[in-house]
Amino acid sequence: QVQRDAAAADPRRRELDLLAAQSALRLQNLGAERLPSITGQAQAQHQSDVTTVPAGLTGITIPEPSHDTYDAHAAFREAILDPSVTARESDERAQLAESQARVRTALYTLRREVNDAYFAAASLGDRLRILRADIRDLTGRLTEAADRLREGTALPSDSAAVAAAILLRRQDELELSASRRAARMQLGALAGRAVGHKLGSSLEIL
Repeated sequence: QVQRDAAAADPRRRELDLLAAQSALRLQNLGAERLPSITGQAQAQHQSDVTTVPAGLTGITIPEPSHDTYDAHAAFREAILDPSVTARESDERAQLAESQARVRTALYTLRREVNDAYFAAASLGDRLRILRADIRDLTGRLTEAADRLREGTALPSDSAAVAAAILLRRQDELELSASRRAARMQLGALAGRAVGHKLGSSLEIL
């Protein structure tokens, strides 16, 4: 579940859909090249002055040419065969597969990071459980040593040795707690949420 949450929270996951959408658009544009096309062009021209023949020279009335001329044409084009389109489509699909493979490789690395943080937190939790049990045992032994000291059956050094051992265990407990907290925070950052269920059989992550 944490792996799925981490993959969903990673922005690179959305990149897979974006790459697919972009590739689909490019393939659509390539496919459109096979469709016939019609082009049109028109031109209008106005001349402020045109050549005329004076009527008195010929004795005949010659119509004056028009000042406006118009031209329009349309063209229909259809590709009979274009082998490059198929090649470009294959290249586009290959590029998509390569790009998505790079993203999936990055996401696989993310999965390994989740595993490392998960099992680090679980292992540290188990070590803390064992250490705290040891501290409880030493605390009981310290109480017994204090009772024996009062009864005169033990030396002060006996109690001091047990107290020193407890102090060392407390220092180890602080270090393990800090390490577990760091692993827990890393796991939550990867998953994009607080992780609140137990890891393994003993560790409550929050």
